[in-house]
Amino acid sequence: MRYLILCLILLGFTQCKIDNKEVTGKPKIVCTTSMSADLVKQITGDKAEVSYLMGAGVDPHEYNPKLSDSEKLLEADIIVYHGLNFEGKMSDDLKKARKNKKIVIDLSEKIDHHSLIHLTEDHTHADGVTHAHEGEVDPHMWHDVKLWIQATNHLATALGKYNKENKDIFLENASNYSKELLELDDHLTKKYAEIPDSQRVLVTAHDAFGYLCKRYKIKSKSLQGISTAAEFGIKDVTDLAEYLINNNIKSIFIESSVPNKNLQAVIDHCADKGHSVKIGGTLYSDALGDKASGADTYDSMMRSNANTIVNGLKK
Repeated sequence: MRYLILCLILLGFTQCKIDNKEVTGKPKIVCTTSMSADLVKQITGDKAEVSYLMGAGVDPHEYNPKLSDSEKLLEADIIVYHGLNFEGKMSDDLKKARKNKKIVIDLSEKIDHHSLIHLTEDHTHADGVTHAHEGEVDPHMWHDVKLWIQATNHLATALGKYNKENKDIFLENASNYSKELLELDDHLTKKYAEIPDSQRVLVTAHDAFGYLCKRYKIKSKSLQGISTAAEFGIKDVTDLAEYLINNNIKSIFIESSVPNKNLQAVIDHCADKGHSVKIGGTLYSDALGDKASGADTYDSMMRSNANTIVNGLKK
């Protein structure tokens, strides 16, 4: 008991040291993903040096950190990551950074708990197989613009706490960006309303669009669960194919960060049964696109996905 109390005291002392830490000048901020880096840039403008570890086409669920990533994290003044176990294999690097008394900000930390999608053991997909265990939380919260606004405000407050000289600038930038995000949400609401009721089913490789579908009233089906690391087999493929056939669904969507072969097996099985299914387009699920894609910012990525989904399902 005395040992436990001592550990708690030391942990509290370490946290106090981090909370009181202040970064002056232009902080070096390292983000795990392109989405989080885009948000940091919106808030900091030219007041920070921002970089990220996982670029276009990278799957954060399966990403194996490189030695250079660890070095970048150790060199950073501030580290920003998504949380909710999105960067699963980077957990050790983030723990190490905290032990080295680095400032580490979790974007999801202040998201309204009731707004998150909490998965239970009876949460199943089209294949009828349980992909999640009770207590898991869907980490793809940025696909709901309203939740991204919550992350924006939290991040601005956290950055201002450690870089006090730019606190007012961060808060003002976050306020202005939040207004832009509200306009984006209004645009998306109107855009997704164009999909006919009979065709409002989004079928993808993995369950990355739960928040988007919940926000804009679309049904979501996928071959894998919330992580691309989830295993699937022949039965998953055949069951999803049967769902497409029975519900006369003719468009499914591939993802920029997930191999196409997973869904191709579903398409082939449908073809064997005489049901034609086409690729409705490529969506950006877990990473922004490159500069040539027209989806290299959060705003452009959300608009690109909306255009692709609406055009693919309306046909």
